[in-house]
Amino acid sequence: MTKPYRVRGSGSVAVRVRPKERRDSLLGDIVAGAIAGAAASVAMMMIRPMAERAVLGRGKGREAEWEHLVRVKSRDAGYRMPKKAVQAVGSVLHVGYGAAWGALYGVTAGRRRAGVPGDVLYSVLVYVANYSRGGVMPALGVLPPDDKRPAKLAAIPMATHAMFGSVTAAGYGVLRPLFR
Repeated sequence: MTKPYRVRGSGSVAVRVRPKERRDSLLGDIVAGAIAGAAASVAMMMIRPMAERAVLGRGKGREAEWEHLVRVKSRDAGYRMPKKAVQAVGSVLHVGYGAAWGALYGVTAGRRRAGVPGDVLYSVLVYVANYSRGGVMPALGVLPPDDKRPAKLAAIPMATHAMFGSVTAAGYGVLRPLFR
């Protein structure tokens, strides 16, 4: 405990108080990671059409995987959704899913930063969990596994998921100090 001292000119007595120490929190890791992952998902949705044009050489891009999922599953349930609704729901699902992966990144990264090798490993993990045999997209019936698709079509999600991992890691590095 610190000793009281006199404040000059006022005749009052005061006590110095240490500023409250900031501690890292798991919730802060989760929130920072989720925001970074959501931002990275939005970046993916913006980059994907450009990647398709570069790889496939087409003017008009294909339907995004999450949009395809919404359209197919709603049709299987007996509904026919308008194209704009499919795009909106698919985008919301994609951003939410990216936020969940970002939260996982935040939990595993914590206060330590893995650096480039860890970020690359994270990107590969997200890609494999989604597109490999037994991954989310093949399991949902949206896409065949990458080993059953042409290499050109597999290159697009590889590139966009590499970017997803980089943007998530960079965003987490910027946001994490704000959520201590």
